[in-house]
Amino acid sequence: MVSTEDDRWAQPLTLMGLGQLTAQWLEGSVRRHPWNGGSQPDPETRPLVPYLTAMNRLGYITEFSQPGIAKAQRASVAGFCEKAQAECLASVSLEGELVVLTEYPGVEAAYELPITQDEKRTFTILPGHPFVDEAWGLHPRTLSLLSECHYVSICDPCWGRDDLLWASVVAALERDHRDCAGSLIDPSGF
Repeated sequence: MVSTEDDRWAQPLTLMGLGQLTAQWLEGSVRRHPWNGGSQPDPETRPLVPYLTAMNRLGYITEFSQPGIAKAQRASVAGFCEKAQAECLASVSLEGELVVLTEYPGVEAAYELPITQDEKRTFTILPGHPFVDEAWGLHPRTLSLLSECHYVSICDPCWGRDDLLWASVVAALERDHRDCAGSLIDPSGF
């Protein structure tokens, strides 16, 4: 039998609905998330939760994040959004030192930007648009919606710095929220 929580993910969701459920998962009121192996966020993510929940509620549906850790990791976040949010997020790279990479729907972009190192070797690269498939347990219409989204990856190029990216991304989304969020409002009041 499928649990009520599983049913929530399996329903057709708007991008805002998906963002709300993701924010609730980050806050701990939803126990599983389809693209995180069903578990709660990693311990390194806990300090980022206020920023990540804000991003998700503002229409940037985060799929990946990591904090900056001295000599080991670059602060990074990646996720799905509509064109308006992608344009808002692109402004972050114009205003400062952050790197913003946007993948457009239906366009495969191959890039490799190291964001984690181990013994001076690349360990993790900033993720590109993930393969969206049925294994995530999302409704086919939600999967289709994600495949039509822009995928935006943002990275702080300074190894270990963890005090710039998070507030900058949230500020860009908040500043332009009225202009960016128009088509994301879910009239059902999700």
